[in-house]
Amino acid sequence: MVIRGCQEGKGTPRLEEVKCPQCGAWVEVFVKMGGAIGKTGYLWETKIVDEHGVEVPRGEVGELAVKGDGVMTCYYKNEEATNKDEDLLTTLEVVYEFYLRGFEFAPIDLYESHATKFLIQDDKILPPFVSISGLGENAAWDLMNGREGKTFLSIEEISLACPKVSKTHMQMLKEAGAFGDLPDTSQVSFF
Repeated sequence: MVIRGCQEGKGTPRLEEVKCPQCGAWVEVFVKMGGAIGKTGYLWETKIVDEHGVEVPRGEVGELAVKGDGVMTCYYKNEEATNKDEDLLTTLEVVYEFYLRGFEFAPIDLYESHATKFLIQDDKILPPFVSISGLGENAAWDLMNGREGKTFLSIEEISLACPKVSKTHMQMLKEAGAFGDLPDTSQVSFF
């Protein structure tokens, strides 16, 4: 994997871990590009190279080349990868590039996210509902229309208001933090 635009002296990054939804591997992601970007994965080789792949002197602008076990092994050059896997790899590469350039993503939000458009909110990129794997436009618009003028008390209420959204996608939205701290049901237990 090659990350373009690495340059020293552009801020201090922080390390975040992202779990690959397909293979379950944890991938380290650095936020805020520049300076020392932390340590690489176990037994990874890294170097800054020019457009011909030749290592550049310290402090020079180039591309970060990373090589080693675990660098997107579940997707990169995987002969068994499906079109969905390849699309996900492209998405992960773009997100990784955004993080390296200092952009941050906000969690999907039931009341703020758009059905199909990425939005800017508090200097962060707010993903649309369709960014949930397999959630189509009809379900995304159902979420947007179903929330209008409402304040939900539970995930169960959202599900009833948005019948085009499957239980699987409701669970994925919950795991993505879209529902905040809403309880699963509106039932109150006195015991």
